[in-house]
Amino acid sequence: MENIPEKVLADIVLNKISVNFNFLALKIMLTRLQQKVKTHPDPATVNECVAEFKNFLIKFGHLPKTQEDIAKIMKSR
Repeated sequence: MENIPEKVLADIVLNKISVNFNFLALKIMLTRLQQKVKTHPDPATVNECVAEFKNFLIKFGHLPKTQEDIAKIMKSR
């Protein structure tokens, strides 16, 4: 997880990179973050959402679905 560049996470949050995630909770959280950034596109909000996305991946990184989704992020780079 630590080797995923912040730029890639930001591009996913900003919907510049589309990844078809398996983990439903990740899909829901990411949709919420993307809506938040869409309505408030300032750099502070983007940074906050990227940090929340990264923390989610770290917190649930031990789960098989999250590991699959992290692999998908790595392939999308």
